[in-house]
Amino acid sequence: MVFGKKNKRVRSQAVKVKAAKRRRKSTRPAITLSASQQRLLKFFAISLIVLGAILWIRSWFVNPVHWPISKVEIKGDLKYVSRDELQGVIKHYVNTNLYLLDDQGLERDLEAIPWVKGVSLRKSLPQTLIITIKEYQAVAYWGEDHLLDQYGEIFNGSLPERRSDFPVLYSPEDKGREMGERYIQVLKWLKDVPMKVVSLTEDPRGSWIIRFEDGLILNVGKKEQEKRLRRFVVGYQKVLKKQMEKVSLVDLRYTNGFAVKWK
Repeated sequence: MVFGKKNKRVRSQAVKVKAAKRRRKSTRPAITLSASQQRLLKFFAISLIVLGAILWIRSWFVNPVHWPISKVEIKGDLKYVSRDELQGVIKHYVNTNLYLLDDQGLERDLEAIPWVKGVSLRKSLPQTLIITIKEYQAVAYWGEDHLLDQYGEIFNGSLPERRSDFPVLYSPEDKGREMGERYIQVLKWLKDVPMKVVSLTEDPRGSWIIRFEDGLILNVGKKEQEKRLRRFVVGYQKVLKKQMEKVSLVDLRYTNGFAVKWK
């Protein structure tokens, strides 16, 4: 019996200890945040909300069924580029929305079309794509199957109906701008010769060859071109002027004169 009472006292004491612990816990002060901590907590909460909104908006835009491209406007002063050819390229890119459009791929494929010098894209929300095309402006033929623009850039193109309107320039090293500048110089040096220069080419050794509209060929060589052409002008005025219909070629690659090949 004594042993049972002892156990009761032990249990009673244990209950009292637990109750005391609960009282001590309940009397602990509540956790309070400083003003800076509260601001930081608000900042993180707002950031999470904004991030969630951004992710939702992005997921909405990356779905091509939302705001699909419904209108394409092609702008530019087009003389040689076919709108049908442009549309043939564009149609492979616009089955999407403005956000997912492959801008670089579309520009690259459009610029591969002959006569297209440059392409710029502008997106007008919600569903319009505006494409501006800039064409090359040809000033000369480059060899047989290319053209040269006013900046000396060589490009793919053809103008068979206007072939006689442009001079033919060519260099195996594709020196478009340099050959254009040379052609202008040649015209100045030959201004006193009343014949139309239709071709200026350079061979792999760097030698110049000039052709006139009547078929006459000048073999100028690869050095002292200005000096040699001025010598030809003098010889033309003094000797050859009245006999040009009999001349097929003039070789200027001589130190003090030139050689004439008769027809």
